[in-house]
Amino acid sequence: MGSHVSLAKYRAGLLRLALCGIAAVAGVAVQSASAEQGALSVYTESNAAAGNQLLIFTQRENGSLALTLALPTHGVGSGGGLSNEGALAMSPGGSMLFAVNAASNSISAFRIGDEKVEFIATTPSGGLSPVSLTAYDDLLYVLNQGSDDITGFRVHDDGSLEALPGSTQRLSGAGVGGAQLAFSRGGDFLVATEKLGSQIGVFAVLDGVAQPGQFQQSYGPVPFGFAVDRRDRLVVSEAAGSAVTSYDLDTDIGGLSVISGSVPTNQAAACWVAETPNGRFAFTGNAGSGSVSVFSIDHAGRLAELGSTPIGATAHTTDLAVSANSKLLFALDGGTGTINGFRVGSDGGLTALPAMPSSSLLTAATGLLVR
Repeated sequence: MGSHVSLAKYRAGLLRLALCGIAAVAGVAVQSASAEQGALSVYTESNAAAGNQLLIFTQRENGSLALTLALPTHGVGSGGGLSNEGALAMSPGGSMLFAVNAASNSISAFRIGDEKVEFIATTPSGGLSPVSLTAYDDLLYVLNQGSDDITGFRVHDDGSLEALPGSTQRLSGAGVGGAQLAFSRGGDFLVATEKLGSQIGVFAVLDGVAQPGQFQQSYGPVPFGFAVDRRDRLVVSEAAGSAVTSYDLDTDIGGLSVISGSVPTNQAAACWVAETPNGRFAFTGNAGSGSVSVFSIDHAGRLAELGSTPIGATAHTTDLAVSANSKLLFALDGGTGTINGFRVGSDGGLTALPAMPSSSLLTAATGLLVR
C-alpha cells in the first residue's frame, strides 16, 4: 500500500470507526418465555444504563418476531454501543445463556427451557467492562475490554460460575480495544480481536486454562468481529476498510495464515460477522450503510463477495445471528429499534421476512443469538 492517504479517505475511515463504536449471586426469577412450545427464539440484551435486560423474541408463523419477555439481568449496561461482538453466549447444549453487564463488570447466567427462562446469578467478570463471551464444554471465557484481559470460568451444573485460577491473560497492550473473543472448534485455542492495535491474539487452552497469548498483525486495519467455522477457519471483519479477511488457524501451534485478504464489502463500517453453520456463506453487518453483505466460502476457505442487501439508511446494522439449519439470518438494527429477519437462499441471496414493530428497548442493544 502507498504511504500517503488522502484527507477524504482519512475522514471516511474515521467515520467508519465511529459507526462501529470505536473511540481512539442474586435470587432466582422464572418467567414464561413463549406461549408456543418449540418456536424459534431470538435473544439480545438491552444494555440499558438504568438496568440491563435479556430480551427474548419469538418467531411467529409468518416469520416475523414478537417481543415475548424482557427479563432483568440484575446488572447494568452502558446505555450505548460497546464496540464489540459476542455480548451473549450459549452453552453448547443450549440449556444456559450468559450475558455481559458492561457497566457493572459482571456476567449474568440464565437457564433456558422450552417454555421458561430462569435467572440464576450474576458473577464478577474478573476485570473491567466485559464485552464478549464464548463457551465450550463446561468453560466460559470473557473479554474485559476496559482492563485489556480475558478470564475463564468453570460452568457448574447449577449454572453457577467458578473463576479458574491462572486463566486471566493480558491482551497485547493497554487500551487496545478488544472486540471479540471466541473458542476454536475443538476448544484448544481462544482467539481475540483488538481494534485499536490491529492485532489478533491466539491463546492456547490447557486443561481449561488459557495460556499467554501470541499476537500477530491483522491483514487489514481494525479487526473487529469474526466467525470460526467447523474447520477452524476464521472470517474477520476489518472496520477501517469495510472489508473481510479469511484465515486458517493452525491447531498445532495457534498461528494464523491468510486465505483471502481484505475482500471489500463495498459498504460502510462492516464490523459484525456471522457465518452459516454449513460453512457456505458469511455475512457482515454494515453499520454505516444499514445493510448486510454476503460472501460465499469455497472448500479452501476463499471468500467471494456476492452483494449486499439494504435495510435502511438509519438502521445502523450491527449484530447478526444465523439459525442452526443455515436458512434464516437475523440482523440487529438499533437505529430503527428492530431485529430484521431474512431467508437465506441456496445461492446466499437474502429475502426479507415480515418486519417486527419497532421497540425502544433495542436502541442500545448488543449481542444476538438464535435458538
